[in-house]
Amino acid sequence: MEKRKINREATEELITKFEDISDKTELPYVLDVVYTNAALEFTVDATKMPIQIDYISDEAVIDGMEAAKELSILDKTILNAFNPELNFSEG
Repeated sequence: MEKRKINREATEELITKFEDISDKTELPYVLDVVYTNAALEFTVDATKMPIQIDYISDEAVIDGMEAAKELSILDKTILNAFNPELNFSEG
């Protein structure tokens, strides 16, 4: 799978728009991030809003939550969904 770079400037601009809309409307929001370590680290640096982690593999579920713990953001992190089709190995 080809790794894509984050367009930091455009993404930060979009996040700022979300924050402004939330401030004006007083509607709470959460930022949904499809987990990669780079995406999660970028998001933590770019905003203080809650983060919802999506994942595409069983490894990403564990890696995403471990990364959230290492970044000290478990208190503002939501694991978006549970997928019963994934195969979690025991051990």
